[in-house]
Amino acid sequence: MENLDPKKVLADLTKNANKYCGAVNPICLDDYVAFGGYEASSKVVNNEVDVISILKDANLVARKKLNELCADRWSGAETVVCETEDPMATLDLKVQTEAPHVIVEAMIIFMHVNNAKKGVIVVNDELAYNRLNKAVTDAKNAGLNDKDIIVSKVSIDGLKENAQLLANVVAIVQNSYKPAPAKGLKGVAIGGKVKNPGVYEIEDGTTYRKLIEEIAGGATGKVKAIKVGAPYGEYLSSDILDEKINFMSLMMNGMVRGTALIVVLDESTDMAKEISDYLGFLLNVSCGKCFPCKVGTKRMDEMVKEVVKGNATKENYNMIKSIAVNMNIGTLCPIGQKGAVPVLTALENFRDDFIKE
Repeated sequence: MENLDPKKVLADLTKNANKYCGAVNPICLDDYVAFGGYEASSKVVNNEVDVISILKDANLVARKKLNELCADRWSGAETVVCETEDPMATLDLKVQTEAPHVIVEAMIIFMHVNNAKKGVIVVNDELAYNRLNKAVTDAKNAGLNDKDIIVSKVSIDGLKENAQLLANVVAIVQNSYKPAPAKGLKGVAIGGKVKNPGVYEIEDGTTYRKLIEEIAGGATGKVKAIKVGAPYGEYLSSDILDEKINFMSLMMNGMVRGTALIVVLDESTDMAKEISDYLGFLLNVSCGKCFPCKVGTKRMDEMVKEVVKGNATKENYNMIKSIAVNMNIGTLCPIGQKGAVPVLTALENFRDDFIKE
């Protein structure tokens, strides 16, 4: 970190939740403090700022209740919990691993505003678990944390917010950092056939084309398809490249696009082979308790493999589609219901890869 001006480094980053990631040593408290760490929580604990008003002005939306502002949920709780229930939420894990003190500072704010007696950070990743434990202990020993905060691998009841939202709270409260832009920032992970895969924070309304060509460095080949959401995401054609990414609409689609993971596929991709690989995954995660999913997944897997081998007929296509539709409406849990979505969208948008008469 030698010869770096901390304030200039942070000012140059167009980030909120992950602005400390890569800018500080994740296991060094002094490094985080040098970059303005624990200033926000100090102001909050000393009642120098009105957190609720600040969060309302920033229009920070609760991650699970889309019609509710975060500030409206914070009305008092015995226990507050930082827990990211979606295992595919990559930005949350990135912050927990690369900037654990941000989460600890956020928990101090979270607890103070809600007059909570206990704070729990729930995380399953071993590296994040160890770093968060160290961060809690180091902050306590340095006199920066007087709250009862523990790190656990077991979920607990309480007022819950995810790691990404809480990290945004720290950035918004800091007097040296402007509140989130009116359009809002959201963490998006992009991979596949792009030059610079990674996790980025982008504004609401950014187009898929801008995300791929400008932010992720461009595609390595001509874009054929984009998978939005994982693992049960939609396969969309390149026709949507100029559409805007609207986070509210993505979240309202729940498990389909809500994970904010985007995979870019180029024209070398055979969508039938892509779906065959996906169905292999679905077979492994399906519990097999309900008939439409247990039998449907197996039959689709067999039939798509036939397509890959060259038996790409219209009759085969129609049968695969019929099974997927029945899975989507007739299974007992979201794995079967949402698990059919990649198949249905691939069939709809890439028909020629499944019918080769």
